[in-house]
Amino acid sequence: TLISRVKWAQDVVEEKEGVIEGKTSLCFNAVDRHFATQQGQHDPIVTWEGNFWECTEDVHDYAEFTIEVLECVTRKIARALRERVTDSGRLLLLLPNVIQLPLTVLAAERIGVVPIVVNPVGLSVDQLTEILKTTNPSLIVTLDGFFQGKSLVESKKMLDEAIEKSEISSLKEVLVIGHVGARPGVPPPTQEYPGRRPSYSIKVPMTEGRDSEWSKVISAIDKDVEEKEITWKGLNETVVEYPEWKDSILSIASISLRSVLQWTDKLA
Repeated sequence: TLISRVKWAQDVVEEKEGVIEGKTSLCFNAVDRHFATQQGQHDPIVTWEGNFWECTEDVHDYAEFTIEVLECVTRKIARALRERVTDSGRLLLLLPNVIQLPLTVLAAERIGVVPIVVNPVGLSVDQLTEILKTTNPSLIVTLDGFFQGKSLVESKKMLDEAIEKSEISSLKEVLVIGHVGARPGVPPPTQEYPGRRPSYSIKVPMTEGRDSEWSKVISAIDKDVEEKEITWKGLNETVVEYPEWKDSILSIASISLRSVLQWTDKLA
């Protein structure tokens, strides 16, 4: 049952149909509790499948994480967020379905920050501008770009245009994940495959004093950094927010911890 599967911070109030009230943590249940058992430390626990898959050669874009790596990376991201998002600040994640999205959501949940999750797929600059004006984020995490099928989506370029149009004053920093661009100094191949990383055509300008490379920020944090404090939430508290349009009117919707646990319970 949901009661027995979830680790709670205190006794829960329950009825026949489930939990009425109680406090818990998604990050603790997804990461810390499994890491603490020291079982299967080197077995893959998370697999991410990317955009490219060449069936004839069985070449595909993927990543696997062990619980040991998952715990370490989530803890380091949590420290990076804690240093950048104050009590009054807001975190916006302009990310498609890349592995950094769930990791950053878990890290934010760990420290009690509610991220605004925005999927750039199909999003226009005007829509993103409206989102920025409505949410006034202090920190944005995005990536240089990504492939949607064979189409290259330049999300950082779109974000730069939206920031300029929105004229928001709340933004302090943009963390840019190098996802699709080629590494500096690496010569291009004789042939590029549409939809396959890296792309040698994408150009990602960085604004001095505002933009930072995700890889440099995360790698600079010691792997043994202490980030053990867990924020426990009540079931009606918000886990993530996201933009929603109804009749062309933007609103910011939210998902509660109770809803996440109920969906998880159905999947389990």
